[in-house]
Amino acid sequence: MAWTRNSTTGALTHTGTDREFWAYDRAAPLRPEFIAGCTAVSGNVRIAVRPSGDGRTCFACGVNGTQVVIEEWLFGSLVTTWVTALHGIPANSPFRIRVTVDADVITVYVGQSDASEVSVSHTSTNYKSYAG
Repeated sequence: MAWTRNSTTGALTHTGTDREFWAYDRAAPLRPEFIAGCTAVSGNVRIAVRPSGDGRTCFACGVNGTQVVIEEWLFGSLVTTWVTALHGIPANSPFRIRVTVDADVITVYVGQSDASEVSVSHTSTNYKSYAG
C-alpha cells in the first residue's frame, strides 16, 4: 500500500517503507510554492520538483533524517545530494516543508514555525522532462 488521501481533509497517509510518489493532479503555476504538513521527521518526506510523471526523475526537496535536503533523482536512482543543513526538529514532532521555485532557484524551508525554519537553495537550469 502506498499513499491514501482523505477525501474530506485532503490529508495524505503513507504506509510501508518503499520510496513512493503521490502526484498532485494539476499543473504547477509559473512560480510555485508547495507546502506539506508532516507529523514526524522519521517519514523522510520530500516534495518532488520538476518531476517525471512517475516521480522517478525529479529534484526531491525535504527531510532525510536530521537534514534538510535537495536531492537529484534520475530514473529512480539518486544522482547527487546538492545541499544539506541540520533542521533541529525533535523526533515525533510535527513540522512543515515548504518548497518554492523561482526561475532557476529551488528553495526548501523546513521548520515547526516561521521563526524556526531552516532553508537550503540550489540553482539548476535542468528543465528536462522525462517519460517513464
